[in-house]
Amino acid sequence: MKTGHKQNDDDQSQTAYALQLAAECRQVGMALARKGVKTRYLVVTTRAVAALVGIGAILAAYVQPIRDTIGDGGVTAVTLIAAITLIVTTIVGFLTDRYPPERFEDYAKYVMGYESRIKETLSKQNIISKSAFSAALDEIQRLANKNLEDTRSRWPWVDDDGKAS
Repeated sequence: MKTGHKQNDDDQSQTAYALQLAAECRQVGMALARKGVKTRYLVVTTRAVAALVGIGAILAAYVQPIRDTIGDGGVTAVTLIAAITLIVTTIVGFLTDRYPPERFEDYAKYVMGYESRIKETLSKQNIISKSAFSAALDEIQRLANKNLEDTRSRWPWVDDDGKAS
């Protein structure tokens, strides 16, 4: 009878670990998704500001009534603002080229997919044979851990994201 209790404890321990791993996949995936949204917002905002400043620069340079109203000093100021905006837009583009928003979003979906795979596997615990269940759960856990390790090696901040923001 002790064997049965030991086995039940092992099953509960295995299930608890699997649920913990699923929650970890969700947490890391959500951190990546938030980063993707923030990066997309930065890129879109920078481009929108650059477009508006560009329109302002064109109007200041080529629409005579505007030029007369703002004077040479205003045209110089608009030119300087346009140059700074161009530099900032270029820097933001350079910084986001390596890891564009889509990359974070794709990784988020991929990592969070392990949460559903783990839960789906757990739902089959009483449906498939014990050895098949154990093998399936071991494999999905191995893959989830491997991908979490890969994600953390690329972006160590994923574990701090929920605490910092």
